[in-house]
Amino acid sequence: MVDDSLTEALGYTFKDIALLETALTHPSAPRAGGGMPDYQRLEFLGDAVLELCVSRMLFDRFPDAKEGALTTMRASLVKKGTLSRVAKTLRLGDYIDMSPCDRDYGASSSDSVLCDVFEAVLAAIYLDGGIVKANAFVKRSLKGIDPEEEASAGNSKSALQEFLQSRGQATPKYHMIEVKGHPHAPLFGVIAVSGDRILGRGTGPSKKAAQQDAARAALAAIKAKPQD
Repeated sequence: MVDDSLTEALGYTFKDIALLETALTHPSAPRAGGGMPDYQRLEFLGDAVLELCVSRMLFDRFPDAKEGALTTMRASLVKKGTLSRVAKTLRLGDYIDMSPCDRDYGASSSDSVLCDVFEAVLAAIYLDGGIVKANAFVKRSLKGIDPEEEASAGNSKSALQEFLQSRGQATPKYHMIEVKGHPHAPLFGVIAVSGDRILGRGTGPSKKAAQQDAARAALAAIKAKPQD
């Protein structure tokens, strides 16, 4: 289940490889049903470790930022969508031990599962190597993500509403137009509408994510073609 390519991607070599194996064990895995631990306890710990590491990273990187801005940026980095993107970059889904049925339904690519596994892997690194190694792993994993841009992207719905209201236009509404994919990993399609105008279309693994994507598309269209 675990090979050198995974530890190379993680940038960390375990002294106790059983910790990593547990972090990659889904509750549906046959060995979990046989009494072996799954990733849930590690995920609980990893959630707390992640918040501490990200808080310290932002505290050091943005010395002049106020508490509210730091809180917003932290929320954008530890949210499910961001962590699942990082997990996909690390290809964690390829290494998760789960039942064939769950894998066939797409659970290994589910944002929720990938987020949980990422946090479990972080906890495993923390238990095996301490907070310094855990902090280094978080920094490497989030290196390509701009927290300011990520936080701004998460507020697309608010930004679109403020823009339209400032011009006396109708408050945007969001309508779901389709749902695709497997039950374990659905993909929602949404349109953003103001009055009788379709402003943007978006997709996402949840209704909220699809709405944000539609709002981002609407704002991009508005910037490309300024309104009168």
